Amino acid sequence: MKYLIVFLLTIASFFALNEAAGDCGKNRVQFINQIAKGVILKVNCTSLDNTLHTQFLPYKGKPYQIIFDEAFGGSTRWLCTLQHGKITQDFRAYNQGSMFPRCGQKRDYFARKDGIYLSKNLGPTLLKLNWAPPKP
Repeated sequence: MKYLIVFLLTIASFFALNEAAGDCGKNRVQFINQIAKGVILKVNCTSLDNTLHTQFLPYKGKPYQIIFDEAFGGSTRWLCTLQHGKITQDFRAYNQGSMFPRCGQKRDYFARKDGIYLSKNLGPTLLKLNWAPPKP
């Protein structure tokens, strides 16, 4: 009987946590072109479940956003390619850091002449990656 009560409390706690998590904000990955006037930034992202259409961002134009929920089990990842002209950079734009889903995570990427900058959860904007040299 004692084990049945513990089991039922565990199940009830699990459903209560899932219900509470359903009310939290979605996660966001955002890309902003700050390279130079006249330069178009090409953005292409994929996850395990989605391949999104390629986006073309004008200089200081509207940001491109990916809005999503994390998966239970820690499998949410967004792999992206940013390109301007012949210069490209492939990188992991988002990686779920825990087995348990988080909510309200924000990743803002700023493409600039000298590299790709990142601000996590509206924190400081820091250089994350230099642009890869042009492919021959």
